[in-house]
Amino acid sequence: MKTKPIYIALFFVLILSACNGRKDSGGTSAISISDITMSLSASDTAEVKQLVAEFMDYLASKDYENALDMLVTLNPNDPYRSQPMGLSDEQKEDLRKQWHRFPFHQYMIENITFTRAYDNDVRCKILLDNGTEMRLCIRPLRYIGYWYLSLADR
Repeated sequence: MKTKPIYIALFFVLILSACNGRKDSGGTSAISISDITMSLSASDTAEVKQLVAEFMDYLASKDYENALDMLVTLNPNDPYRSQPMGLSDEQKEDLRKQWHRFPFHQYMIENITFTRAYDNDVRCKILLDNGTEMRLCIRPLRYIGYWYLSLADR
């Protein structure tokens, strides 16, 4: 009968040693928004390519209103938590003026880089009507499973 207390004592020693080996962070742990990764599929790439092609086709055909309707912006103070919203009238007017100054008729998607939901790049090479080449960076963003387009400087 003396073996039963030995097993009980041995059990408590094992439990205590297991608890002492565990390090406590000293508080609750929080997940940083920047640590969250985004999973992608081939359909995401295809959807982004289709959105960019539609946007660029509107620009090439000088259908600026439909191109503007495709663009969104985020709250610059908290882009990771803000819902995409349409451009302001002032932003739309600035883009209209810019696009009128640089009309083009050809474009090519050069590169697509996916990083995070709010940090992606599509680089397009455009051939202006005067023969000059330029680059345009489009920033696709994913919000609640849907893709939206934004411009790099907006």
